[in-house]
Amino acid sequence: MHVSGNKEMQKRGIGCVQSQDREARKENKHAIAEVERQEKANN
Repeated sequence: MHVSGNKEMQKRGIGCVQSQDREARKENKHAIAEVERQEKANN
């Protein structure tokens, strides 16, 4: 039996590696873009 067909694994939120990898690579639509700050150069 494949992992995705196991009801106990589904209850725990565990899927196959390919599915987990696909989900991890999805772009987060709710992410906030971070702005890099440039440190002031010592004069």
